Amino acid sequence: MIDKSCWDRHVGPWCIEPTRFQALFGLWRSGQLRLRLVSGDLPQAPAPAAAPTQRPYTVTGDGVGIVQIQGVMAKGYSKFADVDTVAVRREIRAMSADQDVRGIFLLIDSPGGMSAGTDELAADIRRAAETKPVAAHIEDLGASAAYWAASQASRISATRTSDVGSIGTMVMLLDESKAYEEAGLRPVVIASGEMKGLGAPGAPITEEQENYIRSRIEAHNQFFLDAVKRGRNASAAQVREWSSGRTWVASEAKERGLIDSIESTDEALAWVSKRANSRRRLASARAQIALMEMD
Repeated sequence: MIDKSCWDRHVGPWCIEPTRFQALFGLWRSGQLRLRLVSGDLPQAPAPAAAPTQRPYTVTGDGVGIVQIQGVMAKGYSKFADVDTVAVRREIRAMSADQDVRGIFLLIDSPGGMSAGTDELAADIRRAAETKPVAAHIEDLGASAAYWAASQASRISATRTSDVGSIGTMVMLLDESKAYEEAGLRPVVIASGEMKGLGAPGAPITEEQENYIRSRIEAHNQFFLDAVKRGRNASAAQVREWSSGRTWVASEAKERGLIDSIESTDEALAWVSKRANSRRRLASARAQIALMEMD
């Protein structure tokens, strides 16, 4: 049987690089995703783990916590996605509270994913960056929801071959009314309002319904644009230029202001490590001064 809670997470706005979305949608249309769900060959949601005896996240010897955002993003466990944004938020909050974690490194290789949950993830990254250096580094792809999250970091870097951007929100509607008509079927949707029957299988999608969905997508997208504007300290005109849905290779992204630096993963990690330990030395110096003043 299809896990309805998993299925429902994928009905709604997407913030995802469009070619990746088309590939995912193609698998669903071909029945491959559905067959995998029915056959039960995918792992079930992991059971809650017992209280760990050590940190459930990676911290380098320099006190930098590593957070990986790699693959399609969704709110909660999902058979369709690779990254649970709720779990990532828990990691970031735990690292923010951990005195031994002096900086946070977001390693990103993602086309984005569902709009749901991304605003909350971005907010947690922004809050973490208020107290500790948070570096987002893009390896290969940092698009849409993944860029939304990255934009709230203290600094964004990318490898030189990375694609960055795809700022925008989308939804896929499928009007199957002609196919139903050719098959001799006439869907009858009885609903209390003109929008309540929207998307019913085989029912035509009217222009009014399209406009309604477009207005909802624009409303969701505004949260995305506002976050990028605030996180990147950009003007409204800059964000409008970035929000065409295009991705740019790292050099173009840097020229436009979407990222701060082009460098390797090791170099990006070294930046946050140096920044984190500079803060540690500053805190130690302030503590010593305070002790001297007490004397």
